[in-house]
Amino acid sequence: MRKRATPVLVTVILAAALLPALVNAQTDYLRQWGTYGSAPGQFNDPQGVVVDGSGNIYVADAGNFRIQEFATLDGSFLLQWGSGGTGIGQFNYPSAAARDADGNIYVADTYNNRIVKYNSSGTRLLQWGTTGTTSGKFRYPRGVAVDGDGVYVADFYNKRMQMFTHLGVFLREWGVFGENPWGVATDGLGNIFVTCNTNGYIEVFDNAGNELNFWGGFGAGNGLFSGPRGVAVDASGNVYIADAGNSRIQKFDSGGLYVDKWGTRGSGNGQFIFPSGVAVDASGNVYIADAGNSRIQVFGALPVSTQSTSWGRLKALYR
Repeated sequence: MRKRATPVLVTVILAAALLPALVNAQTDYLRQWGTYGSAPGQFNDPQGVVVDGSGNIYVADAGNFRIQEFATLDGSFLLQWGSGGTGIGQFNYPSAAARDADGNIYVADTYNNRIVKYNSSGTRLLQWGTTGTTSGKFRYPRGVAVDGDGVYVADFYNKRMQMFTHLGVFLREWGVFGENPWGVATDGLGNIFVTCNTNGYIEVFDNAGNELNFWGGFGAGNGLFSGPRGVAVDASGNVYIADAGNSRIQKFDSGGLYVDKWGTRGSGNGQFIFPSGVAVDASGNVYIADAGNSRIQVFGALPVSTQSTSWGRLKALYR
């Protein structure tokens, strides 16, 4: 495991001095849907969410071994596919979903140790991966993300990231400091954001596996995490983290500086029990897979900071 210098008091003081002036950010709860169950529109441990450009959201309904599609406008049920098993078209705890520019959906079929690619209507196109530790194999892939360069998989128990072509051909792999990667997202600029579930770090890489930035650590304060899971990046480069163990969502600017948070543990509007998946649409609305409450919650766009920072500027604080 790579060594990481621990920030000291002078680092904290310097970081505070460099924090941008933030607007008075307030979250805006909009709506929710879902209850516990297996009927269409119900959930059992929803883990991952992804939105498309046509007003639809796809949910990895892990405990029901299926993908469900809904209209983002009102949460109305549209489509589902999958069942429990190891065969073609079946899942064993699908944990995450991602979408490419053509509208195809990639699913991290976690306990089957594979990635499965579908078109937007749920027709299977291809799959790859088996159980193992060599390149192209997986041990519980938890996260998947896609950009124009390829497909990125958070290979949880192998403690690495793997990159593939859109046809599933292995390209490269690299390790992560936080050891167990869970969520992964891209920003359209070639940056790859990874949540490290065990140590609570967020790491940023280029697609060659070079570390560009990191932040976080274990804790309950602003900018710290307890078992972070899903991650998403909006059109302005702001980063949203499902801070599962702290029952909240945290928002950061593109350089990793803390902007805002919302949520407490509970079942009321705007509360969470192990939020796991997060997605942001083109309007800045934020969709949360509230796993422990078996529902999807939607929040309005949040204000952004009035100042950003560079990769090197933030990273230097920790060296």
